[in-house]
Amino acid sequence: MYNYFYPVRALSPRNIFPNKKSEPWPIAADQAKSEYKILFDQFSVELKGLLHINENPELWFHHFDSLMMIYTTSIPTDRSGAGVPDISLYDHLKTTAALAAALYLYHQANNSLSIESIKKKDDKKFLIIGADFYGIQDFIFKGFGDTREFRSKFLRGRSFAVSLLTELAADLVCQKLGLPFSSVLFNAAGKFTIIAANTREAQNAVQDAEKTINTWLIHETHGENSIGLATLEAAPENFLDGKFVNLWEELGARMERKKYTRFNLAEHGGVVETYLGRFDNTLRPHSLCPFCGKRPSIARPLSDNTKGTPACGLCHDHIFLGTNLVKKNWIAITNEDKASGPKYGELTVPIFGTYQLFFTDGDLGNLPKSGSLLRLWDVSIPTERKPEDKSSQRISVRYINGYVPTFSKYDEEDRRYGDPAKSDNKSIELRSQIIEGDPKTFSHLALLAKIPTDKENEFRGVEALGILKADVDNLGMHMTCGLPEDRLSISRMSTLSRRLDLFFSLYLPYELSQNPKFNNIYTVFAGGDDLFLIGPWNRIFDLACFLKDRWAEYVCHNDRITFSAGISLHKPHTPVTRLAEASEEALEASKDKGRDRLTVFAETVKWNKLGELTKIKEEFSSWLGANLINNAMLYRLNGLIELAKEEEIVVKQDKLDLSRLNCLKWRAYLYYTVARNAAKELKGDDRTKKVEEITLQLAQWLDRHKGKMIIPLWQILYEVRANPLRNKIGG
Repeated sequence: MYNYFYPVRALSPRNIFPNKKSEPWPIAADQAKSEYKILFDQFSVELKGLLHINENPELWFHHFDSLMMIYTTSIPTDRSGAGVPDISLYDHLKTTAALAAALYLYHQANNSLSIESIKKKDDKKFLIIGADFYGIQDFIFKGFGDTREFRSKFLRGRSFAVSLLTELAADLVCQKLGLPFSSVLFNAAGKFTIIAANTREAQNAVQDAEKTINTWLIHETHGENSIGLATLEAAPENFLDGKFVNLWEELGARMERKKYTRFNLAEHGGVVETYLGRFDNTLRPHSLCPFCGKRPSIARPLSDNTKGTPACGLCHDHIFLGTNLVKKNWIAITNEDKASGPKYGELTVPIFGTYQLFFTDGDLGNLPKSGSLLRLWDVSIPTERKPEDKSSQRISVRYINGYVPTFSKYDEEDRRYGDPAKSDNKSIELRSQIIEGDPKTFSHLALLAKIPTDKENEFRGVEALGILKADVDNLGMHMTCGLPEDRLSISRMSTLSRRLDLFFSLYLPYELSQNPKFNNIYTVFAGGDDLFLIGPWNRIFDLACFLKDRWAEYVCHNDRITFSAGISLHKPHTPVTRLAEASEEALEASKDKGRDRLTVFAETVKWNKLGELTKIKEEFSSWLGANLINNAMLYRLNGLIELAKEEEIVVKQDKLDLSRLNCLKWRAYLYYTVARNAAKELKGDDRTKKVEEITLQLAQWLDRHKGKMIIPLWQILYEVRANPLRNKIGG
């Protein structure tokens, strides 16, 4: 009945992909036992290596949970054969633990810890909490005043801060509720869901947590951002097959309404009386933070990563995060009240006034035993381990750190950044920024789009950034309607959510780090169901096509689970807000025209047609290489494509517009253009034959693809540095 299965192996970038079943099926019992034994033996070895079992059992439990995720995500809950084995054992265990913790607290609060009371299905014992981080786009992209030198660090730091804020907001809610962190079922893309006990104390705790979080956010972001917490009471029977879908839809509706009441205006509305008093005029001309342009600069941040430029505490922290995420793999989260000082906290502004953070190589001193170490995460880009590799899992793994290209010693030799012998200002500036281990700047990434020529140290092509924004189509519908109502459960929902997230948060960063073709592509964010990437424009285009194919494999070639994407091209110094706006506009064009599409160069094309256009681009390249066509002819094709596009519109109109019939002449213009410009090195019948051949081929392409022919044409023009329309590369 089912054609695909997940390999029974530890979680890794490659192992999250399903395998196609081979005949005969099922596999022999002895083979299955052998696979499980190998997995269990690996788990046992790693379990013994986990840190902090004696110093801090609660911290150890975090590490244990992470290890369980790695080793049981691909194990099905049901192996009896009586049901569908489509629920991950890890998600089953996690949801069971969350429900059990909530039940215990509910019955304890009501003094009803008896078997008879626990079995009651119609009492509203649960409080489902849904959270959403509002204003993520503004948080990441707005601001960026005097940040040219720091933009890549700043953007990475801000993006990571979204994940960090969401993680710690969930932790804060759990602490106030008296729940273990395992009660957080979903946590990705700025959203999380918690199962709690439905008690008055719990409802008050949620309100208290929301007030703590948003009071801090109002002070630091002046109301641009908030985290909304919506609650819904539920009975055990609401989780049974066939009823959970209504519960989930109601929670979604409440979260949607929460957007419009995200702040208590009675408490936070009106004039911010303390705002002007926070400025230090001795820091002029930078008393106002030059990076965000919103908050007052401070004199002495804990970690100065702005090279002496005064900035607000939050901007210092974001640059600090972006600088260190590419250099160190372990992050420690501490309690600000119990472990203060630069040694144990490097954030100038502790998150929610409670959480501190520092990067470490493992030196934690007495922190684990003191109880002030709340989290210890390995955020390194995951790799594929061989069976013979020694145990490496010692602490919690968190897939919240995207890939960022960094400078290496070889970049100093790359002539695309300028000739070391020359003294022009641009080359001097670019080469002075090459510091081994630092993130590559957007100016450097744009230059990496240039292609080497046959001549030594000469390159061709347009220097430009490509911005790729993509997300899964109709995700809400898939989550609620992707399964029959009688099979939709919280465990299945959790499994589906986790699987979607792993493609973007686990596999994509791995592929960018390991594939030489894509290792100059920068992750702004990738997780949940969407991504935002920046890189050399031509590599971004190649990656979009590559990801489409890999996504099809990931969803077992299910043509109903698709994703849409938009690509925009920009000069390297384009403001970050414009990068975000243009890529969002391109993505929205793909959505508006039917989804399962890519929009680039203002043209939208279905993914299954993109392969044909790619072959046309390759044919253009072949003709150029053989001197059958020239740049002048490519330029003239622009006008012919516009006429063919106009013809497509005219012939569909009910009423004929005579003033627009000039577009029908493109075929005659085409023959004239090819006859004047093609195959000039050939003579006589050979040239005539080749001209007719090229004309016929171009006519067929234009008839079939109309305006979409811009896509392969402009790719070629940009690669030979013959910019067809300058305003199509944003500035």
